[in-house]
Amino acid sequence: MSHSAIIAALAARGVDRGFVTYIRDLYANSNTAFYINGQSWEVFHPTCGVRQGDPLSPILFNLVLDSLIVKFKEGPVGVSIDGLKIAVVSLCGRSNLVRRDK
Repeated sequence: MSHSAIIAALAARGVDRGFVTYIRDLYANSNTAFYINGQSWEVFHPTCGVRQGDPLSPILFNLVLDSLIVKFKEGPVGVSIDGLKIAVVSLCGRSNLVRRDK
């Protein structure tokens, strides 16, 4: 997921502007590099994904996923199976959530 999608999801949920700005700056100013067998690769600036090990990452990921699911529910996206329109299928661990329009 893009960092702009994370910021948009926070703003859409009415999260305090100061916190949204903090998250935006946190992601805008982050750099990363790969270390393989003790060798460092070139540092780069990621523009997508959540920060590994950050306790906020699962929450941010779920906010963006939830925003995507809401967009699917509101739009014409879906498939028809045996006369039932399935607009969203979300896989959450072992649970399956299915929305169907009658």
